[in-house]
Amino acid sequence: MADLGCGIGTYNLCFAKLGYETYGFDYSHIAIDKAKELFQSHNLPDHLEKIDLSHAMNPIEHLFEFAFDYEVLHHIFPKNRTLYVENAHAHACPLLNIYPFVLVK
Repeated sequence: MADLGCGIGTYNLCFAKLGYETYGFDYSHIAIDKAKELFQSHNLPDHLEKIDLSHAMNPIEHLFEFAFDYEVLHHIFPKNRTLYVENAHAHACPLLNIYPFVLVK
């Protein structure tokens, strides 16, 4: 599973503890460094990368059966949202649903 905009890796860690192979992507190297520290503190392997899905990028060498975005899409400038969705979809297995979660207050 892939967490698009994983931040410090909290959700990835929860899924990894349940036995899932998790991947996390974030544009912030500081967040990725903290996520790596979190995984190390739990003696779990990490698959965490600094990637900005809202800009042109090289392909990721893995296709995901499940990917989610928790409150990320609305932080991306409107002019970059189409490319963000296209990049996310390019790394998805056929028929994958990508779920953008946004809290409604």
